[in-house]
Amino acid sequence: MFINQIGVISQKKGWKLLIKNQILTHLNLSNNAIGFDGSRFLAQALKLNSTLEFISLKLNAIDDKAGAKFFKDLTYNTNLRVLDVEANLLSTMTVRKLCLYLQGPNSLREIYMGSNNFSESDLAVIADTLPTDKSREVFKKSKFMEIRLTE
Repeated sequence: MFINQIGVISQKKGWKLLIKNQILTHLNLSNNAIGFDGSRFLAQALKLNSTLEFISLKLNAIDDKAGAKFFKDLTYNTNLRVLDVEANLLSTMTVRKLCLYLQGPNSLREIYMGSNNFSESDLAVIADTLPTDKSREVFKKSKFMEIRLTE
């Protein structure tokens, strides 16, 4: 789904299908104007989905409150390995929940988060949360826009 501008009703139906999905491993929802409601439905679907490993939510007008809820609900998903949340409206509330998520059990290995509203202090908090010196080094080299978690 790319540049579809899917509506809320379509989102509800799509997320129900995502919960039942047993085959799909990659999902690109870039530039779909998902916003708060859509990200909320997606987070609920991801709680129960066991096959998705890659999700792109780039350019979706997901605000800070929705981002925080998304990462809170993501703690129930143990299969996601790559997440792209670039070019949304994420900032401090999201950072808090992202850090809690990173400290818990998860399979996530890459997060792309450029072009959001993160402050320098937000980025410092994320860097301090990363589990290894190598992860922190990659985060800094990427100009604080990419997290790669090492095994």
